[in-house]
Amino acid sequence: MLLIINTLLFAAVAERIVYDGAALPGVSAPTIALGGKSERDIRRAIETFANRLEQRSFSSSVGDVHLTMNAGEVGLAIDVDAAVRAARGSGKSGNPIDAIMGVVLRRIRNNEIPLKVAIDEHALDGVAQRWVHAANAHVRNADVTFSDNKIVVVASHAANGIRSSDVIDRLRRALTDPTSAAAIDLNTTTVQPTINTNEADAIARQARSLLNGPYRITTSPATYTIEPSKISQLLRTNIVGGRLELTINIDALRALVAGRLDSPTVPPVDATFRITPTGGVEVVASRDGRGPDLQHIAQEILAGHHNIEAPLTLAHPAHDSAWAHALGIHELVATFTTHHPCCQARVTNIHAAAKLLDGAVVEPGATFSLNDRVGARTAARGFVVAPVFYGEFSEDVGGGVSQVATTTFNAAFWGGFRIVAHKPHTIFIDRYPLGREATVNYPSLDLKWQNNTSHGVFIHTAFTGTSLTVSLYGDREHTTVRETVPGCSVGPVVDTSDDPRCMHVLENVPVTESDLTCPVTNPSDDLTNKCATLLPGVRADGAKGHAGYAVEFFRTITKPGHEPTVERFFWRYRMLPDIVLIGAALPPGVTTTTGVATPGVPTTSTTNVPGVIGH
Repeated sequence: MLLIINTLLFAAVAERIVYDGAALPGVSAPTIALGGKSERDIRRAIETFANRLEQRSFSSSVGDVHLTMNAGEVGLAIDVDAAVRAARGSGKSGNPIDAIMGVVLRRIRNNEIPLKVAIDEHALDGVAQRWVHAANAHVRNADVTFSDNKIVVVASHAANGIRSSDVIDRLRRALTDPTSAAAIDLNTTTVQPTINTNEADAIARQARSLLNGPYRITTSPATYTIEPSKISQLLRTNIVGGRLELTINIDALRALVAGRLDSPTVPPVDATFRITPTGGVEVVASRDGRGPDLQHIAQEILAGHHNIEAPLTLAHPAHDSAWAHALGIHELVATFTTHHPCCQARVTNIHAAAKLLDGAVVEPGATFSLNDRVGARTAARGFVVAPVFYGEFSEDVGGGVSQVATTTFNAAFWGGFRIVAHKPHTIFIDRYPLGREATVNYPSLDLKWQNNTSHGVFIHTAFTGTSLTVSLYGDREHTTVRETVPGCSVGPVVDTSDDPRCMHVLENVPVTESDLTCPVTNPSDDLTNKCATLLPGVRADGAKGHAGYAVEFFRTITKPGHEPTVERFFWRYRMLPDIVLIGAALPPGVTTTTGVATPGVPTTSTTNVPGVIGH
């Protein structure tokens, strides 16, 4: 027995020496063998695995509704550094008994380290709400509609659906389990509406009681009378705290009384900022508004009071000049420009998003969200159909907005602001800095950064037909930002994206070829419709592929009085093969005739397939 113990002790010591700085034999992570790997190889293996997890897609079906999501939408991220430390330290405790037993046990079963998986809970809740909204489309709350003295109750309706708590629980389990299936089973149940018909009936009775005569609104010396038919056009319903309430649309009321009382309604104007011709920034003063107290008028109408005294009031803006000056925005902090070909549909979307982004103010400590600022990409809001990449090339309304995200991300990167959420594209797009870019998809996949300074930030955009610039104004607070990559030294505040030495590629997967027989199932594989003209067996280039890259770089932020902070950025781009199209084989019974070469006479080839002319 003593001999066995001494032998195992010797083996344990030998393991420690041989595998110093590496993982011991038998150490693994879920589905990854790490035993014997060096720290660098451990990191690469876990990063590859993490990247695969972060790009997984999940789906579920409820009746005829198909629900989908990808892990990137909820900011899923694996703590690679923690996994590397765990792998190197696994089985290396200071307890000699543990060390001896580990020599044996790790050869019987793997010593699997856990992976720390982080999820953006707010984003997860957003995905769950999206799924619930889609799956529960047949569940209808009771409501009341108004038009020209007609008050109609819309009855409630229960239906089969899903619950948010169940969706969140099952999505979280699937996302954090590396072995989980892509298809998620959801519990379906009968979902009752939040607002029932009895509540809507009560609101309808209240509304009808308000239409029993005209309302006289006086702002000395003027009086304006609102007839009952006009009142019905002002009424709305709103769900507050799970209950249906009767309200009045203030904007509609403002339009109705504008110019009809003692003084025209003048809305307040917030303070904003303007870039000066010399490149500075100055405050554009706020303005108070003036007009009848619309909130008071609305409350009186809802109370059924037909004679209403409405004094004129001053309306103070939500953000006045004092607020703007207190933000201390006075200089350019960072700016970045990206370029693109002109005259494409996506340029329309870039310009539309840039206009919506322009003028945004991010207060100290606040987090900026590109999706919140730009909003839904719809045709009604000026966006058009353009190319997108959702795992494969396709088209969607709003394609191209990721160029705005990338430009904004780089401005925030060089400004030293804290990056809260971002995700590079799945494939490398050469008009963007390698690895230092961001993609977005409304409403789930977002770009977020925090203004972690004590001053405000003003966002200014400018564009041409071939470029977009995003500039952030505020106070640099003597902060310097530099980017470094392994083996490359750069200056303190210089953008090195054009320096090939600093495009450090840890791994480069060359483009391969993939043969596809015509006709193809994915239209993006044959954008120029070459299949229509290819003879059987003839090969032609289809879609161009993309090389795969693993990219690593670091951002060092230095502030006076603080230790420099170093942030690591890593991303792995997928490789997409070049597509080679091959003409379809001839149908049974179809023959090909090839002419015999005669001096001075071109050789021709004909195929008796309708609609195809030989040449």
